[in-house]
Amino acid sequence: MDVRGHVAQTLFRFLEHAGVNYCVVGDTRGYPDTIPSDVDIVVPAGEFDGLPRLVTRFCREAGLELVQLIRHEQTAVYFVLAWVGNRARTAFSPWISAATISAAAGGC
Repeated sequence: MDVRGHVAQTLFRFLEHAGVNYCVVGDTRGYPDTIPSDVDIVVPAGEFDGLPRLVTRFCREAGLELVQLIRHEQTAVYFVLAWVGNRARTAFSPWISAATISAAAGGC
C-alpha cells in the first residue's frame, strides 16, 4: 500500500471514530492499495456542515497540511491534503458531499 492509501485508511478510521456515517463511492477497485485520483465520500446531509472543521482537525492530528478547501456546491467540499515524503510533496484529495443515504436505495 502506498502512502496515499495509508492516508485514506487513516481518514476513514478518523471519521469512524468521530461517529461520522460515510460511504466511499465510485470505482473503489484496488482500494486502499491503489488510489488513482480523488476519493469520493458521501455523508448524510445532517452530518455535512461539521466536515470542514473535522477534516481540518484530522490534518492537524495526522501531521498533514490542508492546502486547499473548495466549497464547490452548497453540499460538496473538495479538500487537498498534502505532506512531504522522500523529498517530494504528495497530495490526497477527498471530495466530500452530502446526500440522503437510504438503505432502501442501496445505501452503503
